[in-house]
Amino acid sequence: MFLSTLNIKNIFINFFKEKDHLEIESSSLIPKNDSSILFTNSGMNQFKNIFLGIEKPIYNKIVTIQRCLRAGGKDNDLSKVGYSSRHHTFFEMLGNFSFNSYFKKSSIEYAWELLTNKNFFNISENRLIVTVYYNDIESYNIWNKNIGISKKKIFKIGDKNNRKYISDNFWSMSEFGPCGPSSEIFCNINKNNCNYNLNLNKISDEYIEIWNLVFIQFNKCKNNNLTELPYFSVDTGMGLERISSIIQEVDSNYKIDLFKDLINKLRKKLNIKYNNIISLKIIADHLRSCIFLISDGIYPSNDKHGYVLKKIIRRSIYHGKLLGVNFPFLYKIIDFIDDNIKYFYTYNINIDFNLIKNIIYLEECKFENSINKGLIILNKKIDEGNTFIDGDFIFLLYDTYGLPIEIINEVCNIKNINFDNKKFNKLLDFQKNKSNSSKK
Repeated sequence: MFLSTLNIKNIFINFFKEKDHLEIESSSLIPKNDSSILFTNSGMNQFKNIFLGIEKPIYNKIVTIQRCLRAGGKDNDLSKVGYSSRHHTFFEMLGNFSFNSYFKKSSIEYAWELLTNKNFFNISENRLIVTVYYNDIESYNIWNKNIGISKKKIFKIGDKNNRKYISDNFWSMSEFGPCGPSSEIFCNINKNNCNYNLNLNKISDEYIEIWNLVFIQFNKCKNNNLTELPYFSVDTGMGLERISSIIQEVDSNYKIDLFKDLINKLRKKLNIKYNNIISLKIIADHLRSCIFLISDGIYPSNDKHGYVLKKIIRRSIYHGKLLGVNFPFLYKIIDFIDDNIKYFYTYNINIDFNLIKNIIYLEECKFENSINKGLIILNKKIDEGNTFIDGDFIFLLYDTYGLPIEIINEVCNIKNINFDNKKFNKLLDFQKNKSNSSKK
C-alpha cells in the first residue's frame, strides 16, 4: 500500500502516542534564546535547556515533527541543494525523546518495530544495517541479542584520527557538557540487492542513514573525561523526506509525492522550455523555505535571517532563468500548491499565502532590475573564451551591478569557469573596512 508523506507523518506521531508519548508542536525556525545557531536545525533544539538541566520537561516522553532549516550559519546545505538527491534547505525531522524514562533497549525496540512491522512502515529487515559506537557494548548486544540482527550487520564505529569521543557515533552538544553514544540505522538503496559483505567505506555507497538514536548519558568535562549524568535521556532524529523516499521506493527525496507533484506543476504551469532537473529541484526546495520563513516572521533584508531568505529567493530566480523563465514567477508557484494545502496546515502556524506571494513578488521585481545587466556582462565575458576571470572583474559585477557572489559562483561552476576568489575577497574586505572607518 502506498503511503503518502502525510500518511508517514501521521503514522509516526500515532505510533509514539500509543507508547504514551506527548505530542509537542514544532518550534519556530528561529531559535528562542539561543545565539549558537542561526536557524533551528534539528529536533532537539527546543529541548536544549532540558538536556542542560536548566529546565524541567513537562512530560518525560515526547514526540515531535520539527521543521528545520540548514541554509545559514555553521549548518549550511544551500549550495548542495539541487546537485544532491538528499539535501534540502527546509526539511522536517521526526523525533522521539525520553527524559529520565526509557533508554537504549526501548529506543532500539521502538525504532525497529516502527520501521519493520507490516502495520507501520513495513521495510524489509534484510535491507537494514546498524552502527554503534565502538565501546557501546550495551547497544551492540541489544541489536544482536534482543532484536536478533546478525553481527555482520552491526558495525562498530571508532574515533576519528584517534581523537577521543570525536566520532560519527558519539554525540556532543558542544565541546563540553551532555554527550553520549549513538546508534544509526541505515537502509539499502537497492532493495533487490542487499550486500552484507560490507566494509565501512562501502556503507555510504550502498546505504543511506535513515534514523539516528542518541543516548545522552554522560557529561564531558574540560579534561575530556566522562562522568555519568544524574539521569539519562534519548534524542532521536529521522528525516521525513529521506524515510519517505525509502517507503515510497524512489531513489531521490525529490521523487517523493510532495516534490513530484510540485515539480510536475512547475513544468506545466510555467511552460518550461528546458528540462533542467537541477534547477527544478532547487526551486521546489526553496519554495518551502520561503513559505515557512515568512510564516515565522522573516522578510528579505540584509541582516541575518532576512539575508538568508533573500539569498534563497534570488537563487530561485536565477534558476528560473536557466529554465527559460524571464519574468517574475516564484510568487505564482504559491497558487500551484492547492493539492498540498492540507499538508502545509499540519503545522499550527498562521500561513498567509497572500502575504507570502506579495513579499516574494516585491523581492523578485527588485532583483530582476539588478540581475539582468550583470548576467549579460558576465556571460559575455565567458563567451569570449575566458576560462579564468580576475577578481577585479568579479568585484565590479558584485559592487557595481549588484550581482550576488552566490549567483556568480553558480554561473561559473555550471560553465566550468574559475575566478580569482582571493582577490575578490581582498577587495571586499577593503570595501568593508573603508565603510566601517567612515562610520566612526
